Amino acid sequence: MSPIGLLFLTLFNSILGLSILFPILGPLGRELGLTEVQVGLFSTGYALMQFLLSPIWGRLSEKGRKPILLLGILGFAVSFLLFGLFALLGQRGLVPAGLLFPLLLLARLLGGAFSSATLPTAQAYVADITSRENRTAGMALLGAAFGLAVILGPALGAGLAAWLGLLAPVFFSSGLAFLNALFV
Repeated sequence: MSPIGLLFLTLFNSILGLSILFPILGPLGRELGLTEVQVGLFSTGYALMQFLLSPIWGRLSEKGRKPILLLGILGFAVSFLLFGLFALLGQRGLVPAGLLFPLLLLARLLGGAFSSATLPTAQAYVADITSRENRTAGMALLGAAFGLAVILGPALGAGLAAWLGLLAPVFFSSGLAFLNALFV
């Protein structure tokens, strides 16, 4: 896979991780006995971590793009796996109600924290590998990955949930990220 293609996939998966859950968070929250505010905090916390940590990851990537990109992808994959496992345990009544929300929120915060490594690192890498003439096209491709993930994520999440159950989109995103890491 070309470096630009890999960056496209990486950024797509990172943003997909936020948008793929939009159609399932409400129903999952109701099933787990969570309030609307608690469910809303899953997306807010994820996005807040991305906002706060992207500049830090960008600076860290100056010491090496590949390790930061890989750490971001693997951390994202693990966080989604944890979110799915915690939710599954909650569905089965194996996690006390008072502990379930903090565990799920922690997994989402970790997801936002690690996924925030992908955008600044991808942008810096595009700047590294493209000529001045091609840089705009490279950056535009990253923007396209972002937009495509926001468009396709909810439809994919709803389809997977309808076909395989509410947690299918969560495990799908985790698996896709682990697969993505193999190509870095």
